[in-house]
Order: sequence, then C-alpha cells, then structure tokens
Amino acid sequence: MKVKRQKRVRRIPNFFKTHFNHRAPYSLLLDGTFCQEALSQKVNIKEQLPQYLLVPDLHFRSSACAISETDKLGPQLYGASLILKGLASSHLLPCDHADSPLPAVKCLKSLVKADSSSSSPHKSSWIVATQDPELRLRLRKIPGVPILYLHGKTPTLEEPSEDTKTFLKRKNLESISHETQVLKTLKQKELPQELEQLSRKRKRKGPNPLSCLKSKKKAISSQDLQGASSKRKRNRNNKKNNLSKSDD
Repeated sequence: MKVKRQKRVRRIPNFFKTHFNHRAPYSLLLDGTFCQEALSQKVNIKEQLPQYLLVPDLHFRSSACAISETDKLGPQLYGASLILKGLASSHLLPCDHADSPLPAVKCLKSLVKADSSSSSPHKSSWIVATQDPELRLRLRKIPGVPILYLHGKTPTLEEPSEDTKTFLKRKNLESISHETQVLKTLKQKELPQELEQLSRKRKRKGPNPLSCLKSKKKAISSQDLQGASSKRKRNRNNKKNNLSKSDD
C-alpha cells in the first residue's frame, strides 16, 4: 500500500473513532453489488479488506433482504450471491422484513439508521460496503456512517459526508452553549454570596480608640523660660546699640 493511501486509511477511521466511537473489530455490512464488483475485479473480500483497513479481522454482516434481492436478480449475480451467503449467511441481521422483503437499499439503510440513533454505548461499529449509488447517497445523510466501495481493484473509504460534518458542528455549538449556560447559572448562585462578603468588608468601622484621646500639652521647663527671656533681652540690647550709633 502506498504511503498516501495508508495515511488516508488511518485518518478516516480515526475521524470516526474520535467523533463517533467507532472501534475495531469493525462490522462490514455487505450487499450484492459489492460482492459482484469484487468478483469481477478478482478481489478477495475476506483476505484483502482486513489488510486495507489495517485490522486483523472483520465481522461480515448482511440481511435476508439483501440476499433475497441478489438471488432474484438471476444467474448473472449467482457468483455474487454465493459470496454474500458464504460471508454473511451465518451472521444475518434481524431486519423484521421476512414476510415481505424490502429492497436492499431500504433494508440496509433502516438497519444502519436504527443503530446510529440508538443511545446504547455498545453500538456496532459499522462500515457499509456497497457499489449502489442510491444506497451510498442515502447513507451519507446519516451522520457517522463510514462507506467503503471498490475503485477498480482498490478498496476505498469515502471521506466523511457533509451531513456528518454539519452534525458535528451543531453538536459542538450545543456543547458550548450548554457550558455557557452552566457557568451563567453558577455565577448567579455565587453572586449573592460575593455581594454579602463585599458588604461585610465595606461595613463602616468605629473610630480608632487611640485617635479619640485628647492631645497632651507639652510641659514647659524653667530652662525653656530662661532661654526665651534671654533671647528677648538680647534683642533689646541690640536695638539700644543701634540707636546710639545713629545719634553719633
């Protein structure tokens, strides 16, 4: 397998594993069109598909409706019918259409859709293998369904459909909106407590007892009084000397 193809094979299953919990071992849901193409291209489904998907084993599945439709298409699909029965006849999915079989397109789509909408954590990790363009078109509208087809002799996984990508974007937005609402609710619950704490902090406190004490007057000593009187006397003497000098 070329490096580019190998990266693609790893990337697409990892995408479905991350976003839709698809995990090995995978269940490969087959129809008559895929078996017919594999027969004409000489592709050994049982040996080559596990190698392509880089897994040790695959669980091959189909439905009674798909086998019945392949049988009704006549001798041209006799070989495809044998392959389909050989791979999946012992692992047919209960489709509840035994009394009035549906076309394979409707039957397989209903099985995949029912499993995809299930809330069970043990959902099947489907990969639908088909060459039917109508079935592939319908499956692209169901989020999270990997589709496998044969491009000549080469098994090829389709890129995730636009409906799958849109579903994931909407899911992410809903998750963000939910988280925002939860944070808003928590803030509303915590706000009264914060306001109460702030009011306690801002509550006016009584005056400082030390600031209420009367200021003490500074005691005047006898030395201070003598110093003050001497300063005054010196000033008077200076004035007298100045007057006598002016008379001379």
